[in-house]
Amino acid sequence: MRVEDQADGKWVVSVRGELHLAILLERMRREGYEFQVSKPQAIVKEIDGQTLAPFEKVFIEVPRARTTPSCRRWASARANWSK
Repeated sequence: MRVEDQADGKWVVSVRGELHLAILLERMRREGYEFQVSKPQAIVKEIDGQTLAPFEKVFIEVPRARTTPSCRRWASARANWSK
């Protein structure tokens, strides 16, 4: 986890995933902090002129009857398909 303090009094928190962030926020809430959280953003790096973003590989087995709803769900998350 990395925390950067900004000049306008805001903090930028970089974590490894949603669960990591959820644990941090819950702990702060229990300790009595009041805060607002903005929409998470992916950490994008540029290496050798190429923009790199994090990704996850997922293997999913679904019954044929549930294929279409599953595909719609992953498509809304901007998933790329491969066989």
